[in-house]
Amino acid sequence: MSSASSLISPTGGHPHCQRAPTSEIIGKNSHWILSYNLAFASDLERLRGTIKRINRSPLGRSALVGNPFDVDRDMMAEELGFEGHLWNSMGGVADRDFVTELFEWGSMLMQHISC
Repeated sequence: MSSASSLISPTGGHPHCQRAPTSEIIGKNSHWILSYNLAFASDLERLRGTIKRINRSPLGRSALVGNPFDVDRDMMAEELGFEGHLWNSMGGVADRDFVTELFEWGSMLMQHISC
């Protein structure tokens, strides 16, 4: 068997997470493996975007009217490793966007792992 013919081998596919008829894929299963690479790369990009959006310091935002003390919120956020601080006191303590964003990222990751 020549090296060129060993690159092409019959293998089954899984479109839509279901078994498909056998077809020839170049490089044995490289096409299938690369599909996971692309999916996980997009998951990593999505996670980085999620972290950038939710990595905001709520410190200095009380439940209704903010903080009565003269606190340098930019300096506190920087010292604590946040990318910034939340601007609205109500949004800082009542909003649950971060939970929804993390669940969305996790569900996409699990969908990519499952196929």
